[in-house]
Amino acid sequence: MPEVNNPLDELLQVQNELEQAKPKKRQHPEGWEPGVVWDGSEGTVTTAGMPAENAPDWSTVLRVWGLEPENFEVVEPVLFNVWGDTLGVLNRQWKGKVVRKNKTNGAEVEELISEIKKHKPRKAELADGDSALIVALSDLQIGKGEGGGTAATVQRFLSGISEVETRWKELTKAGRKLDRLIVVGLGDVVEGCSGFYDMQEFQTDLDRREQTTVARRLIVKALTHWATFAPLVIVAASVPL
Repeated sequence: MPEVNNPLDELLQVQNELEQAKPKKRQHPEGWEPGVVWDGSEGTVTTAGMPAENAPDWSTVLRVWGLEPENFEVVEPVLFNVWGDTLGVLNRQWKGKVVRKNKTNGAEVEELISEIKKHKPRKAELADGDSALIVALSDLQIGKGEGGGTAATVQRFLSGISEVETRWKELTKAGRKLDRLIVVGLGDVVEGCSGFYDMQEFQTDLDRREQTTVARRLIVKALTHWATFAPLVIVAASVPL
């Protein structure tokens, strides 16, 4: 130790040497930072370091990061990262693939598309006149997991296709001379996957591409059928899906 004249300086120097001698806290290597990475349909969860002999309780790990085990699970492959500390104790991190258990509440995208294709609304007689029936499409939120999820939303929309036709017939029977159907898109057709609230990416039951696919199919189905009884169909929308 270098010679020092001031006792305070000597004390500070000893303290500094003790600090230098302490074991350095291991930094997590790149790609092994504890947390969850989610892309809207699947992702990975990484644990913090734990004794190597302990395997993680994935239900607990998922809850820590805001994922309910009833809706999510960790599947193979499961990776691990091992290191030893200065006392010779081995530590280990675990990384697992996370998937949603019940995608679209049991209905796959292909099943939803098939349901849309085979739906056959009732046919109606054509009518001529000088008035319009207006249909507003708003807040479908395709992909939202609540209220029965996307599968339930699709069923409600398909029922709505027939309800529009029924309303057209009711108005014409009442003496209204309808000659055009005006369809107005008011936005929020799809739920999206992130950017509006913290749990959004974990609560959607379709990814972004699947949401737009289902929404597009529904709208085309509706417009195609409505054109069979409305002499003119006008579509107006200023907001993208």
